[in-house]
Amino acid sequence: MTDDAVWQARDVILSADEPITGFEGRSIGGVDGTASGQSYCLMTNFGWKMRLACLQWESGEREMRALDCDARAHRMHDMCNRLRMSVYAVDGSPGFSWMELSQARLIAETDPIRTTKKKASEAEIMEGAGGIAPRAAFARIGAKFGTREELLGDTGRRRSYLCALFPIESAAVPAVAFTLSRVLPVWNRYGV
Repeated sequence: MTDDAVWQARDVILSADEPITGFEGRSIGGVDGTASGQSYCLMTNFGWKMRLACLQWESGEREMRALDCDARAHRMHDMCNRLRMSVYAVDGSPGFSWMELSQARLIAETDPIRTTKKKASEAEIMEGAGGIAPRAAFARIGAKFGTREELLGDTGRRRSYLCALFPIESAAVPAVAFTLSRVLPVWNRYGV
């Protein structure tokens, strides 16, 4: 891993970039407002890079999103500012956060190219990420990987969905979760 990298695996390097202040827009919950947070540069050996952001909204919501991408592939641009991931506080465990790991998939190789997200197994997350094993990737950065039932005690209808559980102050986990479950499956055309 390079000195300034937050995380590195196979063909990608994730580095912390500039802090974000005064970001205006709409949160995942649909509230217009301002956010601040941390941006990341995702560099690839594929000849493109993407700028990611972990944002904290005035409303208290937290999210991870892609801000922009210099890839020529249109499929990468479709996900920017659209396929976002919420970062939740763990009920009853202050100091911990979690993220559900639904996987981005291309709807079809049509024009315009569109992406969506679907429930994924551990094997599907790994295949979509080009062979990067999610359990090992999260363990390396101090996060747990498993189902919502295993990690959060969830007994609802989404209990079998995969998630990552991590200390709230972790800078790397939201960006790694987004890279593994949103960016790389779209790049790899997984599911089409």
